[in-house]
Amino acid sequence: YRRGNFNGTFDQVICDGLNAVLGAQISLSPGFRWGTSVLPGQAITMEHLLDQTCITYPETYVREMSGEELKLILEDVCDNIFNLDPFYQHGGDM
Repeated sequence: YRRGNFNGTFDQVICDGLNAVLGAQISLSPGFRWGTSVLPGQAITMEHLLDQTCITYPETYVREMSGEELKLILEDVCDNIFNLDPFYQHGGDM
């Protein structure tokens, strides 16, 4: 399974890692769309991680964010995906 607009299995691995390693309460991923599929039971390697993330979004960071900021980000992304006017549908990932 690659990904949909709401989640992807590799995105979940990345978000779980951000939460565990960086102590984030909430983590967001840009929605990676490429990379080699990892078969069930196959070990995930650093090569798989690099294959998935490439260089499109090279920065990873943790920052304080208010609930209002998070709400605005999620509403903006939601508008990009589900706007009734097709000219305002820019894609994106929730």
